Amino acid sequence: MTFNGLNFGYVKSDFSPVQQKAVARDGSLLHGRFNLTDEKHHSKPLRAVNDTFSMTTLVQFEPLVESSTIEYSRKLSRRCAGQEAGICDFGQWLQFYAFHVIGELAFSKRLGFVDHCVDVDNIIGNIESLLGYFAVICQMPFFDKLSEKNPLGRWLSRTGLINVTSPVTKFTRNRMEARLKDDSEQAQNTKKGQSTRRDLLFRFMEANEKDLVFINAGRVLSLATADVSAGSDTTAISLRSIFYLLNNPGTLQSLKCELDE
Repeated sequence: MTFNGLNFGYVKSDFSPVQQKAVARDGSLLHGRFNLTDEKHHSKPLRAVNDTFSMTTLVQFEPLVESSTIEYSRKLSRRCAGQEAGICDFGQWLQFYAFHVIGELAFSKRLGFVDHCVDVDNIIGNIESLLGYFAVICQMPFFDKLSEKNPLGRWLSRTGLINVTSPVTKFTRNRMEARLKDDSEQAQNTKKGQSTRRDLLFRFMEANEKDLVFINAGRVLSLATADVSAGSDTTAISLRSIFYLLNNPGTLQSLKCELDE
């Protein structure tokens, strides 16, 4: 029997569309890699940005990660071990670090988590709330149409009475607009027509220029939102697990033995 790929014979269920979030007051939904169920359409946006996530490209981001790590270590040392020392929630600080790096990679800008030692715009709290919602409703997708995607709520949003745009989407869109505004001002000051900052947003915009129909403004926002939400949270979870192992020698040894076997 011949298999065409790892997903041969499997289709994405109604679990995935639950993760679509409203992106505008009219209630229109964000279509991206996580929530598309049509395999042909799912592969197309991936092909369009494959080069962005290739090893060759990612290696070019290493200096940004290194500078973020140095700044993070300096701030953490002063805050938790130096003159400003106090109670330190290291798990939260690891998420601050993840957002610090994502800000540099996606928008060429520090987002303020490490600098101000706060959850900027409560975005970490909002992501945790979303994950809690997904954990329950993705098992019963029908209820999503009664709550988050309720037609009445989307209609009220179109009339301007409420705004159903996801906080994570708002956060990302605001950073995108600030980044593009900086580019515009830089172009006027230097008389250059193109940004010299080849971050993730720049590369998504390049894909947009090559295919205005499919990689439209909404899909660019979708790609950037995925970086902000999934990129920061998964990184923080992985780092917490690593530091947990380092702080628990017995557990670490058990893991090493399992890997050796």
